[in-house]
Amino acid sequence: MPQKRYATKDGPGYLLQISLIVAHSKYCAESNRKVSLGKFASLRPKNVRLLSSKHREYCCCTYCVNVRYKLLTLSHALQNKSKKKSSETDICSILLCPKADNERFHQAECINGVCTDCNNYMETVTNYYREIPDDKILTWSRWERTVRDSDGKTQRNVITKSGKKGVLLEELVKEDIQKPAQGMTFIKHIHNAHWQNLQFTNLRNDLPDGWTLQIMDFAKNREVKYQDEIKSAFYTKGQITMHPIVTYYNNDYGTVRESSVIISEDSTHDYHAVHHFRQVVDKHIETQLGRQPHRKVVFSDGCSSQYKSKGPFADLSLERTPIDRNYFGSEHGKGDCDAEIGQVNKAVDRAIIGNQCVINNAKEMYAFSKDNLELDENLAKRKFFFVGREINRNRPETEVKTLPNSRKLHQLLNICDSPYQLKSRNLSCFCRYCKLEDYARCVNYRYVEPYKNRSLVLVKGKTQSIDSNCEVIPPDSPTDNSLLPCTSNEISNLANTGQVNINQGDQLESGTSSKISDIPQNREDYFSDLQKKMESCQTYDDLQLLCVNAVSEIDQHQLQICSPTIVHQKLQVDSVAMKLMPDDLDTDQALFPIPIYGDGNCLPRCCSVFTDASHVEMRARMVVEAVLYENHYLDCQFLGKGDSDVHSKLPGIFATFA
Repeated sequence: MPQKRYATKDGPGYLLQISLIVAHSKYCAESNRKVSLGKFASLRPKNVRLLSSKHREYCCCTYCVNVRYKLLTLSHALQNKSKKKSSETDICSILLCPKADNERFHQAECINGVCTDCNNYMETVTNYYREIPDDKILTWSRWERTVRDSDGKTQRNVITKSGKKGVLLEELVKEDIQKPAQGMTFIKHIHNAHWQNLQFTNLRNDLPDGWTLQIMDFAKNREVKYQDEIKSAFYTKGQITMHPIVTYYNNDYGTVRESSVIISEDSTHDYHAVHHFRQVVDKHIETQLGRQPHRKVVFSDGCSSQYKSKGPFADLSLERTPIDRNYFGSEHGKGDCDAEIGQVNKAVDRAIIGNQCVINNAKEMYAFSKDNLELDENLAKRKFFFVGREINRNRPETEVKTLPNSRKLHQLLNICDSPYQLKSRNLSCFCRYCKLEDYARCVNYRYVEPYKNRSLVLVKGKTQSIDSNCEVIPPDSPTDNSLLPCTSNEISNLANTGQVNINQGDQLESGTSSKISDIPQNREDYFSDLQKKMESCQTYDDLQLLCVNAVSEIDQHQLQICSPTIVHQKLQVDSVAMKLMPDDLDTDQALFPIPIYGDGNCLPRCCSVFTDASHVEMRARMVVEAVLYENHYLDCQFLGKGDSDVHSKLPGIFATFA
């Protein structure tokens, strides 16, 4: 068992993978000796744990588990015990140059892959495992995306593979180490995770006076459970949203750990909810301190819909208190919040099983927790807050465009007097100089890059982003709301800046300021390749990053809107549809229905009739539009315009039948 907590004075922890009774039967059969079950059980070594006592590991990092599976397989095939490596953290010691005894991390050059002595990973692992015969057949597991036969959707499943040593090592290096996800190697992935956890721990242990340190995370929705549960209640369980925020601050007694648990009826886990929850908790913390903190430091995971995307970045830039926003490494965000929710859920479950309470909804959950689980001691506090459905999601001031490469950022600072301005760097640092805001003298400069200025542009009702050299448009800047996105993000952006005009005939007129020189000629090839890249994206973050980076290239291909005619475009008239056309059409033009090939691309093919683009280009533009304006297309009020009765699940309905 890899975890240190399972080890005892008798040695490392081992797990008995069969029951004790089965092990006793196998021992008697194989040794031809008769030993009672009681005697056999008493002889079990203390460091061998029973199957029932093994903790189930969940919410694990996909990349780390895939590396761990392969290292376990290779360690089982090795005879040399000194070379047996079974943890994903051991991969750094195998691949990189040895680190000094007084250093916690490897050299930055080795981690970034620029060291000439250790950047050939394939050669290194081949030499390390040369003891294993090349023709030996190995079996290992890997989490991979597979397509479900039922609905054609993809999901991650554990796949068991077999092959020679070379096949395993090639997959380990090329798929798991060099490109696990988000444009970084596994070495940087594991380094970032350990670095961010260390920065949080160091700051928590030495928190300056006047500072607050917060860690937050959405808990898994709690299911409504009963002790004597009928069948219908078992299969239709209600959901309760729980969002803990653990805050550290100093008082006269020392460093206080105060847990604030939000219990809500609102089941939407988005950045609007996080913003509302933080306002509730921050107001309470200010009451506890008797003043506003000098500086707030916030840690969380990197979930894009909740904490790390354009919406949360806009909220951060609009704050008037200095906030140091930090993110744990990808898929390594477990912390104090998980422990807090575990305590609350365990206490509530015990009360339900003991028939001490009946909880039907979030309000009753809040009432029970407030009466029984709140804590108010000198250095340990726990407070519960109830939030109904009053969360405001109509906040156009947060509509900003995605920052490129935001997944690689782990620390951001707001500039209090400059809305829509941020500073960012690759990793967090709270050394003695960074605490004093003397960032030029940061002692960790080899690992932590200098801060870079980031600017956001807010256009009322629209989304746009600029780099640090562009001018920021304030929230009260005049905009023309009549210019809506016509067919692509390119038209929308040009319309926002006043460079194009969409007249009543839906024809695009380009002015002199919008003319683009050096337009690429391989237009069809470009959009065909773009669509293939979209199809190869494994996560939404990958698709979002691809769309953001593709905007500038798409802008080079102007989309011309035309009024098609049967003669000039050599179209065919659909004779069957012609007979079905009503006779009372109020139009001055002769309209003719034309056939569209039904292959799942009906809508893009229809759009291509009215433009100079192919249906492949139109589909790619539609994907980019939906990703960049996701807040609009996931907003029930926006999708339900013109309908008095707006369905609460309208985005899901559109996604199902799109």
